[in-house]
Amino acid sequence: MPGEPTWEQWFAAYGELVLEAARVAEEVGAEMLCVGCEMVMSDGQEARWRRLVADVRAVYSGLVTYNCDKYQEDRVTWWDAVDVVSSSGYYPTGTWDENLARIEAVVERV
Repeated sequence: MPGEPTWEQWFAAYGELVLEAARVAEEVGAEMLCVGCEMVMSDGQEARWRRLVADVRAVYSGLVTYNCDKYQEDRVTWWDAVDVVSSSGYYPTGTWDENLARIEAVVERV
């Protein structure tokens, strides 16, 4: 869309923010850092996410996670790049067993 940044531009700017957070997290001894939360439109940018996670690991020694939106767990193809699979599971009441089974299958693949 005209006027919107390309993915390369977006990740360059966002990466600066995340890397600053990673430096602070390292400085204060944070146990875990979440590199993104519910960024559904960007989930498919696998190579860029992998590069960002690798850059974070260069400055931060704790656990790294990404938090995907509900029902998107199987769309994130780069779970193996992070230490913890995280999802915002705002699932309807009564569907927990079904959704847990679906998420467990994703985690087992990692």
